[in-house]
Amino acid sequence: MNRIFTASLIILILVATVSSCTGGYKYSDYREVATEGWPYGERFDYTVTGRDSVFTGTLMVSLTHDNSYEYSNIWLEVTVPGDSTVMVDTVNVTLCDPYGNWYGNGMPGHYQFTDTLVGRPLTIADSSRITVRHIMRVDTLRGISQVGISLEPVK
Repeated sequence: MNRIFTASLIILILVATVSSCTGGYKYSDYREVATEGWPYGERFDYTVTGRDSVFTGTLMVSLTHDNSYEYSNIWLEVTVPGDSTVMVDTVNVTLCDPYGNWYGNGMPGHYQFTDTLVGRPLTIADSSRITVRHIMRVDTLRGISQVGISLEPVK
């Protein structure tokens, strides 16, 4: 009985150690776009919360859209807090190839595409706010159903 307890304890410690070294904390959050569309001035706010006071990782954006989306790309303005400043970045996310084939995964007619926003790892403090808004030249963008961000830990 004592051997079984000791062996179980060792296995539990090994699993916890391996998962903490390889997994890391991940953050993701999604916002629903109104069925009427995404108005030009509307931004989505994401408050990064986690286990640590500071997170270092790769920032990505995910978009869910359907076949009614009229464009091959989407221009986004992403605001990320920095050390003592706020970084505002304009990002062009390409959603389909030159032949009109959508990138991403999903059921036919509905696609989710994720793209890395910044090529280098970012350091973001807990409770920081990241905002995303589209800057397409239309009043209301139709065909997008969800906008999300995720932070993947640096490995």
